[in-house]
Formats: sequence, structure tokens, C-alpha cells
Amino acid sequence: MTKYRLKEFLLIYPKVRKTVLQGKEIAVIEKYRRKKEIEIPEWAKAVEAGLKSIASAEDGLIAEIIEMSYFQGLKDREIIVKLPVSDSGFYRIKKGIEEKLYELLIDCGFVETEEILKNKI
Repeated sequence: MTKYRLKEFLLIYPKVRKTVLQGKEIAVIEKYRRKKEIEIPEWAKAVEAGLKSIASAEDGLIAEIIEMSYFQGLKDREIIVKLPVSDSGFYRIKKGIEEKLYELLIDCGFVETEEILKNKI
């Protein structure tokens, strides 16, 4: 798994979350008014567990962002309007969530050593 693949998956995660929780391997979502089959990766359940862990370990604002963005599937603009956070603050928090989730997936063994070494400092 790569960091790029994780970010790509997080974009569609709210649409496939129900399928992940059911343990199915293929999800059908609507993208650009067409039905598209998405293969659920083996590490998808770890994403769910990681997001829940981060939400429980962090303060209320971060937990709300995780809930609204990744579990409910609200658009970024909707979340920024509802929560007391600036645009840059929201995107900084969201990037931090993705980084911490990537670290948790490293801990679970889903990221190969070569991929970790490819990421520049």
C-alpha cells in the first residue's frame, strides 16, 4: 500500500464504508453518473479501526472532522461552515489525520519498507 493509494481510497471511503463493514470485497458506487465497481483492499478494515482510534484519542474537533468527513461523507466546504475552524486549519487537521492513519497502517504491517523509504524527508 502506498500513501497515494491511501489518499485515493479515503476520497471514496464514505461511499464504500458500509461494504467494508460488511466484509465484502467489491463495492458498487456511482461516479460521474455511472455505476463503478471498486475492489476493496485488504487493509480497508484497518482504515476503519484506525479512524476510530484517532477519533477516540484526539479532542472533540478532530473527532467531529473524522465523523463528518470520513464516516458521513460531507464535503469539505460543508464541514468548514459547520465547525469553528478556518479553511487552512481544516486542511492542516485533515492532512494530520491522514498522516497519523498512514503511520497506524505502517504499524499494522500494510506498508512495505521500500514504500517508507521512497517518501522524502
